[in-house]
Amino acid sequence: MPDETSKPFNPLDKQNLAESIATAIDRAQVQPLPPPKFTAAGLYFLYYSGPYDAYAPLVKFNAGGYYWPIYIGKGMPPGVRKGAAEEGGKALKNKGIYDRLKNHAKSIGEAENLELAHFHCRLLAMDEAFIHLGEILLISKFRPVWNVALDGFGNNPVGGPRSAGRRSAWDTVHPGRQARATAAVDPKRQRELLIRINAHLADVLPAQRSET
Repeated sequence: MPDETSKPFNPLDKQNLAESIATAIDRAQVQPLPPPKFTAAGLYFLYYSGPYDAYAPLVKFNAGGYYWPIYIGKGMPPGVRKGAAEEGGKALKNKGIYDRLKNHAKSIGEAENLELAHFHCRLLAMDEAFIHLGEILLISKFRPVWNVALDGFGNNPVGGPRSAGRRSAWDTVHPGRQARATAAVDPKRQRELLIRINAHLADVLPAQRSET
């Protein structure tokens, strides 16, 4: 008999929405990075399975599968910020996700201490009305290391004087990207960021992986 004092289930609760979207992405096919060309807007997960020491806890947690993303991102339809995404019925006829994943593959390929072959992705085509909210909910649920502890991976290069002498956390740990800051890597800051990664993964990864 149901517990009459229990809180009624709300399918629109933020946590329940996050679980629903995560389940939908988990059902998607795992693909190489970048995947074959396709047209869709929506959300995607990136997974890492390589030997870089700082991510060893994440790789161990994902052993035998793809359970915890290293990065979560979104691909939006062109013009969505101006309310023009639906114009001409082209909402799902864009390369929103694909273009983002192609750029990510280029960034990883240019990094000196990462190999593109160690990355895979899952993607979920979504109505553009829910993409931004979905990204926020999923980042809050998983707190992926490249979203939370090591910023700068998904940023577009600013170029010019604004980038001179400035290097993102991601580019400090994984130097090599073209059109990025030209300043030399600060070894002290790099060590501090590696410590931050270690502490972050220890905090966010569950002690035991759920098999359900």
